[in-house]
Amino acid sequence: MKKINLLAIYTNSYEEIYKKYFLKTLPNEFDSVTVEHILNFDSNPGSVGEFNFKNINFKKLNLIYKNIKANLGEILIVSDLDIIFFKEFKEDVLNLLQENDILLQDNGNKEYNVGFITIKCTDKVVKFFEEIVIPMSKEILEGAEISDQGVLNRSLNLSTLRHGYLPKRYWANRIPFNVSGVYGTNLNQCIESIPHDAVLLHAVAIDGGAEIKKLFFEEVFKQRG
Repeated sequence: MKKINLLAIYTNSYEEIYKKYFLKTLPNEFDSVTVEHILNFDSNPGSVGEFNFKNINFKKLNLIYKNIKANLGEILIVSDLDIIFFKEFKEDVLNLLQENDILLQDNGNKEYNVGFITIKCTDKVVKFFEEIVIPMSKEILEGAEISDQGVLNRSLNLSTLRHGYLPKRYWANRIPFNVSGVYGTNLNQCIESIPHDAVLLHAVAIDGGAEIKKLFFEEVFKQRG
């Protein structure tokens, strides 16, 4: 069985989420876990135009590239920190990647979400990053309205890699939630949308930053046990 390695990337504002939710629910089944703490830059989720946000996105893509090269012949999972896990998934990922080079979460709008990525580390994927992703990532720092998600979506559309969506059980929340109710939805609607066989929950479309995401996770624990 191929080795499977996990790369987690976070900034200061997500430190409590990392320790209290991500790390405590992460299955103990990986051959290695690398945690990259991006220092000197911090930003609110979704603040695409901010200087710090751009730098974080740029650094993230370069860290992924570095870790792909360090894990040639193996599997790399890249994960954001605003995720909680419900079950083990190493064997599932290995099976899913048999016929694919890279699989990402469904963002719900016909594009990939880059908060949880599974990658087969091969020379072909290294070349993809060297020739397309890393050069395009420089546009982030040059002021273009593009993020790490935009770069990877555009890059994959230009590539010959075998890529696609992870199954819905790798769930990225797509029901907008705000504690003030400005979206007209609530926590219960978000929780009810989680698939019954969910492997994980990625707290996207949650407005209000880390504090609201913690509220969301606590309610998930309360309702799902």
